[in-house]
Amino acid sequence: MNSTIKTAAKLAMAGTTIAAIGFAMVTFGGSKAPVKEAEADILALDFAPKSKSEKFVDSLKDLGMEKPRVYDWNGNSMYFSTMTTDRTPTEVLRDFQQKFVENGVNRAAHTTPVVPAANYGDPKTWKDLPPAKRKEAVQTYNDYLTRSGDFFGGGMVPTAITPNYVAMSGMESKKSAEDGFDFFKELKAKGSKRLTDSVGSARYIEAFKEGGRTRVTATWTGEDVDFNKFRNVGDDVGTTDKVPACVGCERLMRFVGKSEKEYATNVYNSSQSRQQVVDFYERSLGERGWRVAPATEAMRNAKAQGIMPDEGADLVSFARGGEFMTLLVYPTEDGKTGVQVVESP
Repeated sequence: MNSTIKTAAKLAMAGTTIAAIGFAMVTFGGSKAPVKEAEADILALDFAPKSKSEKFVDSLKDLGMEKPRVYDWNGNSMYFSTMTTDRTPTEVLRDFQQKFVENGVNRAAHTTPVVPAANYGDPKTWKDLPPAKRKEAVQTYNDYLTRSGDFFGGGMVPTAITPNYVAMSGMESKKSAEDGFDFFKELKAKGSKRLTDSVGSARYIEAFKEGGRTRVTATWTGEDVDFNKFRNVGDDVGTTDKVPACVGCERLMRFVGKSEKEYATNVYNSSQSRQQVVDFYERSLGERGWRVAPATEAMRNAKAQGIMPDEGADLVSFARGGEFMTLLVYPTEDGKTGVQVVESP
């Protein structure tokens, strides 16, 4: 059960999109002066051109992804969609990249891993290379710049490629930077050293083997995401009359389902013991008409008789009419008590 509890806690706290975007920023943020490609296409005039976010969502729909589920995470809108397919993860990568180019999300289809900067070296030294090596260095460098432009300009680029797992990510800046150079100019104009301060939207896709098929998941933010809301702690990140904050707890996250009404996850850190937290919720929820579910009572009796071991965490189910709530209390690695309260219809 310990592994299950740890997994649940990590899922509640994990910002998969945020972590992936941060990793890719480091990967593609090293170019100080990207060379913009020549614009050969004539742009069609449109009184209401679609944003990159809209084109991204259109692409997912074209590729067969399910209708997005909408959530509120500390005041930021988050979207999630998934599907299963008989295509392999690398075939999924090719399909998605081709569709992104077709729909104007990407400038180019990226189906291979990014080549490290060390492989193309300092452009100042290219004149000393043999012609074949010089051509290879230029091609590698131009590919790097194209990927950087797609990543920072609202496209999607692969960050991991293996036979059984593929990941893609991308972002747009708050002022629609076209490439990495413009993004960092925008960040400098803000007077900030925190990369996410200029991120307006972020997107992340994974494709991985699940049984005999491939599961594809897509997670993305709204078009005006505020990453400070993900980092903030305290009551200002979201409150609810339904679930009280435990005494001495700091609120880390409130994750609410918009398309799945009545679903919400609340996450806290507490300096109190597991038992103190459990006692608080049983008392305070009891005052609001909630009752501990029979399944929890049966589990406690099994532990008291030695039939079920105490594995370091408490899982308490509550019911009130047709509503349900689950309390998970567990020790954290920093010596505090983690608290997760899940509301469901």
